[in-house]
Amino acid sequence: MTTTIQRPDYRLADNLWAEHGGVFLTGTQALVRLPLMQRALDRARGLASAGFVSGYRGSPLGGLDQAIWRAGPKFTEAGIRFVPAVNEELGATQVLGTQRVEDDPDRTVDGVFALWYGKGPGVDRAGDAIKHGNAYGASPRGGVLVGLTTAKALAAVSGKPLLAINHLEAHALTARLTDDAQFPYLLL
Repeated sequence: MTTTIQRPDYRLADNLWAEHGGVFLTGTQALVRLPLMQRALDRARGLASAGFVSGYRGSPLGGLDQAIWRAGPKFTEAGIRFVPAVNEELGATQVLGTQRVEDDPDRTVDGVFALWYGKGPGVDRAGDAIKHGNAYGASPRGGVLVGLTTAKALAAVSGKPLLAINHLEAHALTARLTDDAQFPYLLL
């Protein structure tokens, strides 16, 4: 029985840089590839986005920083900035800041998608930044990468539109849906 090699031109660097076909990668390499793929999807949709990755180097994903550095300048040239943090709180705060790009009149991109990583005990420490991020909401043209990527995939597969929803407004208006509350009403 003869087996034909499916991709005889496959190179190890294809794990990050191949634009089509199957790739072979580790879980950490998949996390490096994820923002590259998001950037490519945004570009195909005509969106001038940028990517941002930050997290604590001491986390179980501490190898992520090394994998990004191994990707070299091509990672930055792809429009993704990596800024490792000395703890989870600083990494989460940096990610929160990226979601406010639309408020900047001098911005050079439509939105910033971001990826944050940390370890369990550091999540408690990063609680304030995470809570503020949750209250502020993700940028409609950026967002928290895993959540946004999942939402885009579900929308594409189901043929449904993906709508940007302000997280706080959604909570405030829920009373109109569940209790038929009429304006004005007090929200506590």
